[in-house]
Amino acid sequence: MKMMSAAKLRRAQLRAEDAKLYAKRSVELAQSLAGKLTIPAPELFVGREKSEEDKKTLCLAIASARGLCGGYNANVAKKVVAFANAPKNKRNTMVILVGRKARTTLQRFLGERLLSTHEDVNRPVPHAAFAQAMATELISMFEREKFDRCLLCYNNFQSVMVQNVVMHTIMPIGANEHFAEAVVEDDKKQEANQEINFEPERDILLGNIAPQIISAQIFEAMLDAFAAEQAARMTAMDNATRNAGELIDELSLRYNRLRQASITTELIEIISGAEAL
Repeated sequence: MKMMSAAKLRRAQLRAEDAKLYAKRSVELAQSLAGKLTIPAPELFVGREKSEEDKKTLCLAIASARGLCGGYNANVAKKVVAFANAPKNKRNTMVILVGRKARTTLQRFLGERLLSTHEDVNRPVPHAAFAQAMATELISMFEREKFDRCLLCYNNFQSVMVQNVVMHTIMPIGANEHFAEAVVEDDKKQEANQEINFEPERDILLGNIAPQIISAQIFEAMLDAFAAEQAARMTAMDNATRNAGELIDELSLRYNRLRQASITTELIEIISGAEAL
């Protein structure tokens, strides 16, 4: 399994890197637009005017469909549970899980606040169609005021040995802090509420690009998490192989010692019997 994961890791890493660039450019566009939209600005881009205590939060957590990957799923579940059960979030936080391996833990600690689980969507690899469908579902829930902000939680691939769980905002679209450097210098120099022209009409254009921006971020996170999963599985299987080898060596040494002691005992009995005659 280590060799299989190593073969998958390189392909997954390349796909994740390509998707990250596209998602970053999408966030640049979203943040640039959100900073320039005039009143009334779409809530999907700039958010609702509510206090932090009153905002309802939806957390989209990405885990794996398979196990044998060390603490990969446990780390995601731990991060989500810690956030959802924090005193300021416990009343207004819900969770949607992608991948089935963290479901048991989340059900135990969150109960009915775990709204749904999407299983096996990462097998054999993540698909853009699911990210698009999930983006459409999230936008519909946001417009029906089921939540006021959506957070994305997943394992971020940094290296074969390092995968960190990250959590960042994807809705409202303009509040994404994952690509903090996304707003270009030219936009910083311009007025925040500068009027811009839209072609086609503003609502039509924003309605068309919003699902693309959100689905791009979800798909990028799925690919990043998939690469992290392969790295975690490769490391876990390598550790398992090493531990198994050490255990075999220890048991072989113990067996040989017991066998030698048994032979020595038999020889002593034979010699003692011969001397008695």
